[in-house]
Amino acid sequence: MGRVCTWLLGLLLLTAASRAEPAVSPRALVMKATGDMMTALEVSGDQIRKNPALAHRLAEQLVVPLVDFRGISRQALGKHWRDASEDQRERFTEAFRTFLLNLYVTVMVTYTEEIVSVSKDINFPPIHWSPSQQRASVPMVIRLRNGARAELNYRMNSYSGSWKIHDVTVIGISFASTYRSNFSEEVRVHGLDGLIDRLEAKNQETQAAEIARAQPR
Repeated sequence: MGRVCTWLLGLLLLTAASRAEPAVSPRALVMKATGDMMTALEVSGDQIRKNPALAHRLAEQLVVPLVDFRGISRQALGKHWRDASEDQRERFTEAFRTFLLNLYVTVMVTYTEEIVSVSKDINFPPIHWSPSQQRASVPMVIRLRNGARAELNYRMNSYSGSWKIHDVTVIGISFASTYRSNFSEEVRVHGLDGLIDRLEAKNQETQAAEIARAQPR
């Protein structure tokens, strides 16, 4: 499984409602969310594999409220965010959000069995945190079926009582920073509008491919 898939697998495990008072430990929220998502996959796994539209609905219901997409977009775009107009920022955030959700759905559909199979092999090391903190880093260690260990870290902020993810790291490598280098090169070659256009085109291609696959044969 590639690093991007591992990032998204980790996010897939953490897709329950994140609404809670900041005094609640973010580690406890992660642990509960993981258990809830495992239950959903065990119950609906077959339907998810057969019906990407169901996976999309689940992603919209469960992932979108949990993730700070604007924050991730800002980090992924790096220095180019500062120079972007508000319209460009909004277009990029929406395009990147759709792109990430499409990747997320692919992981959900492709790795459902693998995710369920590691449900008893997930560990949450203790964290140093106090109720006054508005930021937290929550580690998760997953032992995969091939014996390898996937070490993830959820970087979370509390926004008005809601904990949201603004980055995920795998073995210390940031999800957002990985895209930053790719996007920086795209902006250098095609400009920021060119990058946004390419993301939007990719999203349209993905949507068309899913519609085609859903057609009766």
